[in-house]
Parts: sequence; structure tokens; C-alpha cells
Amino acid sequence: MPVLLMTLWRGYRDASLILRVSLALVLGVTVGLVGGPSVAEALASLGELLMRLLKFIILPIVLFTLMSGINQGSDAAPRPDHT
Repeated sequence: MPVLLMTLWRGYRDASLILRVSLALVLGVTVGLVGGPSVAEALASLGELLMRLLKFIILPIVLFTLMSGINQGSDAAPRPDHT
């Protein structure tokens, strides 16, 4: 890889999350304005793939989070009986 690309990648990788998101937003708006509807149609399949992958991963995340919470709750000491 050329030195310039490595330097740019290292700078991007070390940047904060808010800077990365802002950069991606500006890049996306720029590509959308410059490319117009033809670019939007070309990238629509990638957007659809991303949304399907996100929907695919939600159920396991929710289930494992619930199972982890239930498991940690079972470690609690039993409440004394005050009768």
C-alpha cells in the first residue's frame, strides 16, 4: 500500500467516533449531491443489504442480553422471610 494511503488510514483509524461519523455523513451527502439519482440507484442494493444484516443481528443481541440479565439476577441472595 502506498505511504499516503497508509497515513490516511492510520489517521482515520485513530480518529474519534464522532469525527468518523461526521466524515461519513459529509461524504455521503457529497456523493449524493454530485452523483444524483443514478448513484442512489446503484447504491440502493448495498443499503438494502445493510438493513437486512442489521435486522438479522438484532434478535441474537436481544436474546443474549436477556439471558445475561437473567443469569446475573439468579446470583442474587434470596430475600429473608419476614413472617
